[in-house]
Amino acid sequence: MEGNWSQALAHLRAPAQPAPDGQPLAATVACRTSRANGAERTRHRVVINADWSVEVPHDLESEHLAEALGGYLSCVTLVDNAVPALREWLRRTARAEVPAMAFRGETDRWSLEDAQGCCAKKSFRDAVAAAEHWRSTQHVAAAFGASPRQVSTLASACTRAYTGTGSLGMPPEDARKASTACLRGSTDVAWLWDAGIHPRVVWTIHQHV
Repeated sequence: MEGNWSQALAHLRAPAQPAPDGQPLAATVACRTSRANGAERTRHRVVINADWSVEVPHDLESEHLAEALGGYLSCVTLVDNAVPALREWLRRTARAEVPAMAFRGETDRWSLEDAQGCCAKKSFRDAVAAAEHWRSTQHVAAAFGASPRQVSTLASACTRAYTGTGSLGMPPEDARKASTACLRGSTDVAWLWDAGIHPRVVWTIHQHV
């Protein structure tokens, strides 16, 4: 069965760029020079290009050197951690990855197999709740050692950019095929989508079984 999952997922295409049609994604972020709570901050524009290169108003090479000597600039972690996390968040939001979760029969609860600090001691009432947390900006940020606030800011800008394109939603043709070929209608397809399963995965596996 694992091969069937892999085959289905191999044909899924999450958005490969941070914004549609090769456009750069722009967002305004908070910039800090100290990790301390309440530290002074400024706000400036950051641009993520179609090739995932990042433009910030800093000399990042110098800032990396300063960080090695004990300095701090939040934009260093934004480029090194938050942007890769955004790329993974896009894949999960588009259901191009299957959630890493398991059902615990002894407790009738679900848990995430890649549990992070945000959910290390947490279980979920059902697969939908587990999948929702798995693709949340909080969980993805923890997996990449990124700032949840930075990832959330970038994800919000990305969502706005893709609004109206259909790229982050359930593909209607795949949904129709799954609902008519192997499920009991659109409600089941929607439930599986909420649980992190793309309808193309559903009907590909159905073909094999």
